[in-house]
Amino acid sequence: NRIDMIGAACDSAEKVIADIRKAYGLGSRQGPTVLPTLDKVQTAKIQEQENILRASVNVGE
Repeated sequence: NRIDMIGAACDSAEKVIADIRKAYGLGSRQGPTVLPTLDKVQTAKIQEQENILRASVNVGE
């Protein structure tokens, strides 16, 4: 159902964010001194998560 879809999309988005945090050291107390820009792959993953969330929220309207 709709709630399950939204929940799954959120779980998936959380995983992507956690992976990016790990990759960039954002979870650690002292992050990198200069933050590298997100690469295209990570940007695409974030965009995909936004699309999935948007789609699952809009189902049934």
